Amino acid sequence: MSAGVFQTSQAQYAAHRIATFPVGMNKHPAVRGYPRIGLRASRELAGKFVEAAALGFMCGERSGITVLDVDTTDEQVLADALGRHGATPIVVRTASGKWHAWYRHSNERRRIRPWGGDLPIDLLGTGGFVIAPPSATQRGRYEFIQGSLDDVASLPSMRGLGASLYRSKVTVVPDDALIAPDTVAEDEPSLAVVSEGRRNDTLFGHCMRHAHHCDDRDTLLEMARIFNERCVPPLQDGEVIEIVDSARRYTARGENRFGMTGSWLPTQTVREMVADPYLCTLVNFLQAENRPNRTFMVADGLAKRLCWPRRRFQAARRAAVKRGFIEMASKPSQSHPALYRFGPAIRRGREARERRCRVRIAYQFWLVWKKVLSAAAPEQCNGKRHHEEHSHSRRRAHAPLPPPARVRSTMHHPNVARVPSLGARCMWFDQRQNREAVSDALRAYLSEYAMPPLE
Repeated sequence: MSAGVFQTSQAQYAAHRIATFPVGMNKHPAVRGYPRIGLRASRELAGKFVEAAALGFMCGERSGITVLDVDTTDEQVLADALGRHGATPIVVRTASGKWHAWYRHSNERRRIRPWGGDLPIDLLGTGGFVIAPPSATQRGRYEFIQGSLDDVASLPSMRGLGASLYRSKVTVVPDDALIAPDTVAEDEPSLAVVSEGRRNDTLFGHCMRHAHHCDDRDTLLEMARIFNERCVPPLQDGEVIEIVDSARRYTARGENRFGMTGSWLPTQTVREMVADPYLCTLVNFLQAENRPNRTFMVADGLAKRLCWPRRRFQAARRAAVKRGFIEMASKPSQSHPALYRFGPAIRRGREARERRCRVRIAYQFWLVWKKVLSAAAPEQCNGKRHHEEHSHSRRRAHAPLPPPARVRSTMHHPNVARVPSLGARCMWFDQRQNREAVSDALRAYLSEYAMPPLE
């Protein structure tokens, strides 16, 4: 039995991180679920379909390749397409004499005849699949006429596409915003860039992910400046430096969890779980192995992996369900085990952590607000006792003070009779001209961070 094209070529494509699958002589995939096939499944299929004469792969994020499918044998149409969208080192001739031009995937969509029916060109981005060389079908053989698999790493991004041909997170920039008039077309950078409005968040996330691996500040700053070139318009260098320093501070405090997996539980919850070490270990293990919104299995076979007695594992699973750490998402069937997801106890802990983060942000704004109101009053108010002994024209006569038993004063100011804690959600300040402006700014800020509105 002679080996087919798929079996002999699968390893070559896998070496370039391209997961392939067998294709029949009718140009249709020979297996089901081919859009979800990864490298391991591709390797297993190579041992089963030993005589398959063709192979294909999915375009888009899985392979990192977008294909411009020129559905005609006219070489002039191919040349015009390469002139519009940029030259590429890999061009394939199909079995029918047509053309495939390979580009680096930059979040392009899959669109058939996106430039109208008169131009026989398809864009095969996310969701599309192509037959790859050296496949053989009923009409002939696919072959590289320019380049090879060794050029996959140097593929350029496609240029000259409209905004509708990209997915939502990509912004298309006009040609004159990125290249000078004398620049050669082949040297044009990618048009998949970070647009205004997302620059700070995107750059901050990029720095946080790389801060774990950068040994010093200069290395991280250089990476940030290179990434900033993708922003249109680029951020000021001072802003880039501030973002880099912020990412390094988070990392130094051990609060940088970007790109990292792990488990986290509130201190009170851990104290309650210490009495049952099996429950504590199981919940932390599930958090470390699974993302927050995913479903997962907690089958009895996990006891063997944890080196636990089966009865101990089952008791810990029942306790996790009873106390709300996990809950059943789907019941078991004859061929599938039950699926679980994290329950309300885990979600409450995550929400408490987010609330504390919002309170810290609001406190920082509170400090700024104090400075705004620090413009000079002749008298110093020392709280409720001082206020009762002196009359202040700055406070409204009908504005009563909150009862002392309900809230505790945490801050005082020359222009403030009494400022209760943030939880009281009420405050008193002077009636000068800047009162309304400061109040509106504070309400807008707290509303942006989902804090309780001011009454």
